[in-house]
Amino acid sequence: MEASIIDVNYASLIESIVELHQRAQADAAGAVNRFLLLRNWLIEAYVIEFELIARQSEATRSTRAGQRRVSIPVARGIVPIAVRN
Repeated sequence: MEASIIDVNYASLIESIVELHQRAQADAAGAVNRFLLLRNWLIEAYVIEFELIARQSEATRSTRAGQRRVSIPVARGIVPIAVRN
């Protein structure tokens, strides 16, 4: 009778280990996905900022003395980092 109790406990142990592994693997994949999403968003923000600064510099150079500075609208609601408080 002791052999069957050990078998049941061993099977329960293996089942618990498999469940723990699967949950940890799913959580790790979710964390990596969140990190990659954040990384991609930051890269996009830096590219947009670079483009905005380049356009603003070009607009400033092309204006004549005494004229208003041409303002470039902020794309996608992202304010360039250099302008933020």
